[in-house]
Amino acid sequence: MSLKSVLVPMTAAPIDRAALDLALALARPTDAHVEALYARRDPREAIAYAGMGTGADMVAIGPIMEQLEREGREGSERARGTFDAWRAAHAVAEAVKPDPYAHVTGGWREETGMRDQTVMQAAARADLVVCPALQSEPGPEQELLETALFGAARPVVTAPARLPADPFRHAVLAWNGSHEANRALAATLALLPRFETVHVFCRAESHRAPAFPNDAVELLAWHGVKAQILSFGASKASGEAIGAELLKAAQSVDASFLIMGAYTHGRVRQMVFGGATHHILHHAAMPVLLVH
Repeated sequence: MSLKSVLVPMTAAPIDRAALDLALALARPTDAHVEALYARRDPREAIAYAGMGTGADMVAIGPIMEQLEREGREGSERARGTFDAWRAAHAVAEAVKPDPYAHVTGGWREETGMRDQTVMQAAARADLVVCPALQSEPGPEQELLETALFGAARPVVTAPARLPADPFRHAVLAWNGSHEANRALAATLALLPRFETVHVFCRAESHRAPAFPNDAVELLAWHGVKAQILSFGASKASGEAIGAELLKAAQSVDASFLIMGAYTHGRVRQMVFGGATHHILHHAAMPVLLVH
């Protein structure tokens, strides 16, 4: 992955700052561009989605439209304020087009429309998307993450509210031989040499053929990455149990970054029955890079 463009979809919440800070850390080695995007919902589409617009509903539409427009303006102002403060704090030059002679640059984009389509189109122009980590309460961050991951098929990094002092010290690569895990490995081959240590976590999973971590270690060696196998557990287990074990294993080596294939059993199934990805997204206290 040659990293030159990083997208940060903004939520207008305080956690946006952590996402911008992590995006900057990712962008610095390759002097990449960081684009902050605030996708404002079109009030007319929100009204149509709610099934309003006819009969008695028409009476209530005016005040609802005004409220939605006010919330959109206020959200935009908060998000833009966070971006401007971040750019000033780190002396990041503003840019709207590529400059081969520039260091890290930052850009602001605001669009009104359907949020998922806006984010999907912007993510398609980026090498990597950095989203705020999922919060305890349902919020826009999950929609942003899933849109970038599934809609635009881009690698996504989640940024916890509190970032590690050095995110690029110790990486754990979760690898089980699945299509998603292989894509995650391939997508991060250029990133992994930046870490002091790399561990490969490979856990046997129910209803899946066994994988051999030495395969991943050997591939990494050809790319100049000396990786170690992180042993943790032996018997096969369910996805959610593996997610919990993965976090315990990562904590045991003081991991500052986690890399994994996402939703190897499907998004809906994991949301209903639980799974490794679902568990990690709701419990990880470190940045997590996901590839589907």
